[in-house]
Amino acid sequence: MTTHRMSKTPEWYAWQHAKKRCNDPRDKEFKRYGAMGIRMDPAWEDNFPAFLTEVGPRPTPEHSLDRKDGSKGYEPGNVRWATKEQQAQNRPGFVRPVTLGSKTQTVAEWARELGLPATTVYQRLNNGQTPEQALALESRPRGTTPRDLTLNGKTDSLKGWARTAGIKATTLRERLKRGWELERAVQPM
Repeated sequence: MTTHRMSKTPEWYAWQHAKKRCNDPRDKEFKRYGAMGIRMDPAWEDNFPAFLTEVGPRPTPEHSLDRKDGSKGYEPGNVRWATKEQQAQNRPGFVRPVTLGSKTQTVAEWARELGLPATTVYQRLNNGQTPEQALALESRPRGTTPRDLTLNGKTDSLKGWARTAGIKATTLRERLKRGWELERAVQPM
């Protein structure tokens, strides 16, 4: 019997959905949560009031349930209400450390500081740009991505560098996405 009188509230639905994606293999999100070992704290499983005490009421309709550390479950200290923008900046690519000069911050932190969209910085880095290039404020036409990469004074396209190195362009792209410097990425392994 429900005694908290909060069933059918946004907070209750968020709790229910979090439990379902962690525990129900039929849930469309299970493969990204339960199948990956993401669980809900046992103290919260059947205790909505305990869950609500920890996370508090949803601040606005724009907020939804979020895990601060995506590798951990729904547990005390790791759950918050966040906007879509906050959640997007919590994705693995956006917490990647980037060093410019002597300062190291995540992609999301640099983007906030410089007033750039985090996706722009992330895409620039994944396309092989140096931190200096990726964090530059010059704008590009919408829908375009940087294609030219420079190494030791020579500029070429990603495909051109792959051809010169004797590796597949997809291999070079993946290496750059993993954060490899261009000089290392073009080395055949």
